[in-house]
Amino acid sequence: MDCSAACAASAAADPDLLSQPLHAKHGHGSHSLQHLLATGSRQWGSSSWWDGRSMLKVKIYDFALYADTTKAREVLRSGLPSFAPGGTGSALIARSSSGGGGGSPTDLLVPPASGVGLSLTIRACRNLPLPLLGAEFERILQRRHEKAGGRADDPALRELLSYFSRERLPAHVVVGGGPGNSSEPAVRKGAAITFSRSSSGELVTEAGGALLGRVRSPALAEALFDLYMGEMPVSKKAKAAATTALLQLAEGGDSPYRLQPGERLLCAPGASPTSQPNACVLASS
Repeated sequence: MDCSAACAASAAADPDLLSQPLHAKHGHGSHSLQHLLATGSRQWGSSSWWDGRSMLKVKIYDFALYADTTKAREVLRSGLPSFAPGGTGSALIARSSSGGGGGSPTDLLVPPASGVGLSLTIRACRNLPLPLLGAEFERILQRRHEKAGGRADDPALRELLSYFSRERLPAHVVVGGGPGNSSEPAVRKGAAITFSRSSSGELVTEAGGALLGRVRSPALAEALFDLYMGEMPVSKKAKAAATTALLQLAEGGDSPYRLQPGERLLCAPGASPTSQPNACVLASS
């Protein structure tokens, strides 16, 4: 069983799955051990969802943001030349925690040119109608996609949006909408979809342990993570948590890798997940 299938199998049984580190898989044998930056939730009523239920403030999905901390630390330290332990970095952390102004280190990671592997996992808190979910992502992604310099006819954007359909998602992720079923298809409550951006900028999408597709579009890869880590994010609280985590990382803090049930980490002699993540492979028992 590969990591994706193991993560899918444990998703339904482990309510804290989003807080676990993510082992992102990319093409040609490339792997990235990514660590949790922040978790948050999307609600009806946060930037207007899709109907009058916006006043209810009901969660529609939880999400988690992950990053390749080794590369992120390198980018942060080179991008913040005045950053030093106990100096500017500590001041930035204090200002970030208090909600003060100033640039955010997330701005350094959002562009694919940073070379930092990032992942986003969303998990449905209720059955989410696919037509409405797809339309919402189209609306919010198109605006940021254009902001990042993307074309309206970018085939990568159309490909990613096509994943929000019964035809593209694994059967066990979807409920309703089948033959003889009058209800519209929906992402099943508890199901998760993961979007992973490799260091080369490739965007890989998985759901329920199945690969949905791979696309290459710098504008789309930037727009997706700008939605959660950029200006006017889905959750200001989650972005603030990610900012603090990144600043602490730049100061030298580590994110210990915690294995999920049934997983074990195999590393080369003398290597560790934090010092040499590329020398380790996640195996499932």
